[in-house]
Amino acid sequence: MAYQRLQPSRALPIIPTDDLLLPGGPGSKVTQKASVTSVSPFELIDNLTEIPFHSIIKAGDTVYNLTAGLGARVIGVPIDNTPLPNPPESFTLTLSEDIFTVIGEKYAVYSVVEGGGAVLWVSTGGSIAGKTAGGDDIVLNNVPDGSLLPILMSVINQTGTTATGIYGLW
Repeated sequence: MAYQRLQPSRALPIIPTDDLLLPGGPGSKVTQKASVTSVSPFELIDNLTEIPFHSIIKAGDTVYNLTAGLGARVIGVPIDNTPLPNPPESFTLTLSEDIFTVIGEKYAVYSVVEGGGAVLWVSTGGSIAGKTAGGDDIVLNNVPDGSLLPILMSVINQTGTTATGIYGLW
């Protein structure tokens, strides 16, 4: 059962992306500061990573392009379960959106928690459109600057969201 978290201890900047589940929090980060080494539509390609994509990243995880401020869902992961070669070969994830267009863009991959969510801190007010952790679609209008919203949110949509500087708090 979900509960309000009024004394969070972790924070993560949220990139509003339509229907993309929020990360499970800062502790759910699968990658460290990594960058794409090749560009192909709807893919994340990194041949310098030591992350075994095929064993720790799963379909449904969230990918943030930290350089461009975009997000996508992992929809395809290599199924090869062999150990990483040394040096590692190129690994490719198939994504729901085409969010990488320039070699060197930084990314982070986060696991998600179904039915989980975060309370929100809003730096610059406006509207926030999204989905509660319980699955209800909601649009919060006229959210003031510097607001703490004690509603567990699982999705923050780009469409309909005008507030900026949104942080998820866990």
